Amino acid sequence: MNRDETAARRAALADALYPEHAVAVLRALRAGVSYRTADGGRHVYRVESAFEAEDVCHEAMAVVLRQIGSGAFQIDRPVRPYLIRIAAHLALRRARRAHREVLHGDAANEPPEAGAPSPDPAVSSERDALVRAFRAGLAEPERAVLALTFEEGESQARAAEQLGLSRDQVYRTMTRIRAAAVRFFRERGLLDDP
Repeated sequence: MNRDETAARRAALADALYPEHAVAVLRALRAGVSYRTADGGRHVYRVESAFEAEDVCHEAMAVVLRQIGSGAFQIDRPVRPYLIRIAAHLALRRARRAHREVLHGDAANEPPEAGAPSPDPAVSSERDALVRAFRAGLAEPERAVLALTFEEGESQARAAEQLGLSRDQVYRTMTRIRAAAVRFFRERGLLDDP
């Protein structure tokens, strides 16, 4: 196989990655990731949140796309099992990180979970006002995607179907929303600079 044919196969593999494999990766994450503990026990970690499952799926896709682009991925090997395994590792890494944060955090000094009512009504109303201000700054299509994916927990596929968009359009819109949220909250001093 010459260089041009290899490049064309890599491009075709990259183009087909999300449309052909995203649903399988999301199903695998929602079904559960099996792992062993140090004591030999076997456990299953399920990604319960549709948002988190899609986030892990996108992160896994990005890893594989970088490997395809750099030539590190062997294009003759099956991509779906590899992609699912990467997503599983990423999901477990997130779960371990969240578990460590809970174990090592001081629960009395930690803020309530996102979306949980604040014990202080002033904090709760300030948070609600910030969220309303952020939403108001979005274009109508972005607000619709935000409502379906982030607030109602719909998958990208369902959101795309309901809004008459492609999954890729929903994905790009979600990426723009995330970037806008980071800018919005960073400008208000609520997020640290990276």
